[in-house]
Amino acid sequence: MTSNDSSASPSETIRPHQFDGIQEYDKRLPNWWLLTFYGAITFAIAYWLLIQTLAAPSDTSRLGAELARISIS
Repeated sequence: MTSNDSSASPSETIRPHQFDGIQEYDKRLPNWWLLTFYGAITFAIAYWLLIQTLAAPSDTSRLGAELARISIS
């Protein structure tokens, strides 16, 4: 696909760089891809805030409580 390729319409711009003779169109990413990307970022931040930084019980404290419950029974 070169800049003088007859299959490319004149409204589609081709990026000026080229690697191994391959050129690429300068198009936006699909909305579903952007939504997935931003959703993953939002999930990571929410997970970090809720699990790692706020007052969520740690694994050690939950294990100690479960062992205490088992030893009492």
